[in-house]
Amino acid sequence: VAEIISQLASFEQYSHDCLNKSSEDAHLHAHLSAISGSARALFESALEMVAKHEGIDLEALTKQR
Repeated sequence: VAEIISQLASFEQYSHDCLNKSSEDAHLHAHLSAISGSARALFESALEMVAKHEGIDLEALTKQR
């Protein structure tokens, strides 16, 4: 699940970066960025559910980094 989140975040950033490259593509890339951001948020919620189910403290893991 974490890998999917990482890939969605990368695609979201790519789509956002493309907004400035071509005015013809701006609408499409804005839409793609919004969709990937929404999907990322859903998977982040799913990751929290998985972590809770498995007894993994995500906050402790992020503090270790």
